[in-house]
Amino acid sequence: MQKVGMPRVRCGWCHLFACLLLTGLVSCVSSDDSCGSFVDDSLRPVALARYALMKQISSERNIPIPEEFVLIMESALHADWQAVSEGYEKVWRRSHWYESEEPNDPRISNELWHPLHETCWTFQCLKNWPCGLVPYYLNAVLTVMPPDSILFVGSDSARFLVDSLAPQFGRGDLAFISQNALVDVTYMDYLRDLYGEVLWIPDQNAYTDAFQQYVEQVRKTKGEGECSVDADGCVSVGGTQGVLEINGILARMIAQSNGLTRRIFVDEVYVISWMTPRLSPRGILMELMPEPVEGISKEEVKADCACWEQVEAVLAASREQADVRWAGRAFSGLRTAIAGLYVYHQMPHEAEAAFRQAMRLSEDNPAPAYQLAKRVLEPQGRKEEAQEILKGLQTRDPDHSSVQN
Repeated sequence: MQKVGMPRVRCGWCHLFACLLLTGLVSCVSSDDSCGSFVDDSLRPVALARYALMKQISSERNIPIPEEFVLIMESALHADWQAVSEGYEKVWRRSHWYESEEPNDPRISNELWHPLHETCWTFQCLKNWPCGLVPYYLNAVLTVMPPDSILFVGSDSARFLVDSLAPQFGRGDLAFISQNALVDVTYMDYLRDLYGEVLWIPDQNAYTDAFQQYVEQVRKTKGEGECSVDADGCVSVGGTQGVLEINGILARMIAQSNGLTRRIFVDEVYVISWMTPRLSPRGILMELMPEPVEGISKEEVKADCACWEQVEAVLAASREQADVRWAGRAFSGLRTAIAGLYVYHQMPHEAEAAFRQAMRLSEDNPAPAYQLAKRVLEPQGRKEEAQEILKGLQTRDPDHSSVQN
């Protein structure tokens, strides 16, 4: 199948903001009218490309496009975002990606789901981000990535903003792969439709091999954890951890097969253990190196601190005029991941500073507070400080699993 890419166009509004941000002449907030125009101008090319891909997949794989999908995508083309939201609300509960009381609908639980899902969630993200912060975030990601590189996306922001909008900033050369979705066979098929001519993407044989590798891991640990092996040797995968393990194996296959010709970057939400020794901070992202790195140099620490001081300043200025909760949580997640690298390399001072900065970026993200307490303060014997942070976290987010445990 020929790859259907995003149109390489720049809306005037996007181009203006990109240029102004590069020269530091614009604040990160705009009027509601400007934001409405930005959403419309940004999403129309997204909807156009995703709808074209949906039609192509339907034709070549002989999968009928459900009527609900047609209505949603046509509404997106006409910038009727209320109809898009209402239509998506009616179908997502029946898809294979979500657990709900409604039965799975095989008409929509196939490869066609992914272009629809990406269109609707790109709108959701744009609606919840201050529009001026979107090009700032995109620029922060895209300037790190050289031509033809790969980004393993873990967050919604990277998948539904950077992936969807990068071609409008002239970066249709990049590949975006959700490492959290690789276990889904329909998503793997979708990736082959997107990148199969330029990247190695696991086929069914590789997928089976990844599962067998996971089975061997489970057998070595005698089925402990969220997985179990019955008397006949059959493996049952339950819970998040088992899925993440298989995703990690598939991500490793992709990295090993494509990393010799392309640089690979990571936007991490869930830690993939084999990646950690190979990661280095690169702006707001991390780069996945071919081999384990010896450590983080003083120069890298200095550049990392300078980058995140700017991010924090931009976000602080935006808070005075707009709701930045979604954006703040996205940046906080990225900073938390880099803080974890400092922990791994036994750099507690740098780790503590990064975790505290991640806490300042978002009060809604419980991860940096919990990790600061458990991974930095407690190992240093600073138990009272750790308990104070955990008490504050419990007050803000009593339902968070780490607090409950």
